[in-house]
Amino acid sequence: MFGLSKATVRRYGSSRLATLTIALFVLPVTLGACSAPEMGRLVEYQAGAGGVVVVDTTTVGEVIAFDDVVFCKEGAGVVEIEGVELVESNGGLSVVSFSVLPAGEAGQSLTHLTSPRQRLSEAGYPTMGPLLVDRVCPAEGEAGRESDLAGFTVLGLEVRRDNSAPGTARGVRVLYSSNGIAQTAVYPLGIVLCDDLYPAGPDSGANEQCVIEQLTSW
Repeated sequence: MFGLSKATVRRYGSSRLATLTIALFVLPVTLGACSAPEMGRLVEYQAGAGGVVVVDTTTVGEVIAFDDVVFCKEGAGVVEIEGVELVESNGGLSVVSFSVLPAGEAGQSLTHLTSPRQRLSEAGYPTMGPLLVDRVCPAEGEAGRESDLAGFTVLGLEVRRDNSAPGTARGVRVLYSSNGIAQTAVYPLGIVLCDDLYPAGPDSGANEQCVIEQLTSW
């Protein structure tokens, strides 16, 4: 197995930006079980990996973007991303759009969004044409070096808060196909869109609507 980085519980908002470090983002599981040569397969995170992104001061109907899911592909076949679904959503969120881009090269940012309120198109994510993943996972034992980031692809996702209650989801399910065979991969990225995280000021307790502990374990 190999790791790409340590990641965080990230909270965005005009009131305060807090970062709570957790063990996360170990990519991916072992490459020993290879798919058939003509098939491509997205590699899921190993057990225990996962994280949460929280955006407060959101409004109903506002589109929020994330590109925290980073994956690579096993096998020789090209993968086409065909859909993205939210896992265990409370119904207060809906997927607006999704896209993919190669991960940043050595010396660059791995992902491409600079703000959760930036649109995917503004960050360079394609809005037309098939969404293809052809980058192959680095060989086992070689990952983690900056030169091997070229083997990874970033998933960009736009979601919308649909009602006055906080919108939550426990993960992201990617629907894809390779050589005409439909497959799925699930990534444990918890998402929370809610009201003001610290309504009584930055030194007060957090708004219970924005509590995310239930989303962090898989």
